[in-house]
Amino acid sequence: MAIRFNGLDLPSFVLVNDIHISLVPPIKQTTITISGRAGSYDFGNELGERKITIDITIEASTPTELRANLRQLATWLYYEDAKQLILLDEPDKYYLAKVTDEIELKQNISMAQGSITFWCSDPFSYAIQEKVIALNPIDETPIPITNNGNQSSSPRFHVEFTQPTTEFALVSGEEFLYFGQPLQQDTQTATQTRVTMLNDDMSSLTGWTSGVGVDGGVIAGSFATDGFRFSQSGGNYGTGSAWHGAAAVKTIATLIQDFTMEASVSLNPTANNQMGRVEVYLLDVNNAIIGKIAIKDMSINLESPQLEARAGNLASGTLFVAYRGKKEGYWKDFSGILRFSRIGNKWTCLAAIIDSNGRWIKQFTYSFVDTKNLYTAKLAGVQIHVGAYANYAVIPINRLYVTNVKIIQENVPTSTQVPYIFSTGDVLEMDCATGSIWKNGEPFFADLNPSSTFIQLPTGTSGISVLPASITNSTITFRERWL
Repeated sequence: MAIRFNGLDLPSFVLVNDIHISLVPPIKQTTITISGRAGSYDFGNELGERKITIDITIEASTPTELRANLRQLATWLYYEDAKQLILLDEPDKYYLAKVTDEIELKQNISMAQGSITFWCSDPFSYAIQEKVIALNPIDETPIPITNNGNQSSSPRFHVEFTQPTTEFALVSGEEFLYFGQPLQQDTQTATQTRVTMLNDDMSSLTGWTSGVGVDGGVIAGSFATDGFRFSQSGGNYGTGSAWHGAAAVKTIATLIQDFTMEASVSLNPTANNQMGRVEVYLLDVNNAIIGKIAIKDMSINLESPQLEARAGNLASGTLFVAYRGKKEGYWKDFSGILRFSRIGNKWTCLAAIIDSNGRWIKQFTYSFVDTKNLYTAKLAGVQIHVGAYANYAVIPINRLYVTNVKIIQENVPTSTQVPYIFSTGDVLEMDCATGSIWKNGEPFFADLNPSSTFIQLPTGTSGISVLPASITNSTITFRERWL
């Protein structure tokens, strides 16, 4: 019997003599004794760490070859984090393991013998192949789920909505994940509190007009689109002693008091000496600036962009965010979301870097309350701007751009209205192992009912109910496990 570690077979010069693995990991009872009462209260078992010990022989033709083989084996064994360990008499399962103890070997001229102990902080073994089951119900009938492991499993859910809903639940026995709130049909009505007024995918320049001015610089050149993003046309940002680059304006049909603006942008230099910025200005009906959010790199020696947010204009506004992150370079390789909202007299700035799977991996949010009501003009449109600085090296146009702009009107529901929490096309993802929830890639917990529990799939056959059944292209994914 041989082993495979982190996807790599044991080196050919190593022979496995024996493998020692306990039938079950250490089991500890959790008890408490009460004075004056015989015995104790049993609060269940705790499973300890599992150890797998392998007796080996390393062969070589010469002492020099033996030393080289030992170094190769050490490289094969050493990792900072636990990796998959497969015992090849059971090739469909793996343990998560790493080597932590000292390994002592008895050596002679061309052979060494000893034992390697793999430490498994997680004592379970897992199926190599995940199970993926379609979760596309037509009614409330539970969808059968079979778990052939001898332990419960933590599933992941991927749900795509086909219509708006004020509530949504996944139910398995006594466990459930519940979002939103029920609609009392006799006294309440469902309402869309967030109405999209603009959602431009930057595939066309149609509807965009010339910019009206940018902070600390001049408008130069124009935007071009490749069907996916707006970037500086021809890479020609113009010239000037300060900031210079393209700017364009797009208006909306209705003036908005409470709003959220969201732009997908990239500020991703290829060298430390490149400088650039992406800015989104909020405009009133007269094209006067009522706010701005920006991400910009102003250093020629270090890639450490700064996030900025301001209520009002440059001359009389309040800059309430100027943030380079928890450390220098926190916003490096920025590709993600700039979000700016005003609801009532509260302004909120949010920035998030998004990975290739659409998940938010870094984010920051901060709010400013305009207690003096200085910045109350209604939103009529946005101006986007990309820029270079003076004659310093510029960021390539395929790494400095805007790829989507969205404006949402925020409506406060009345006492007889219940807001939709999911809309057509929304994607909800839940990982019951990590306790993570995402809505369209954004962490999402605000509308989760506090009595919810992350679902565990018991051994054997169970069922998952979907309420309401207004979803499609949805799946439940889990990995069976064994003691």
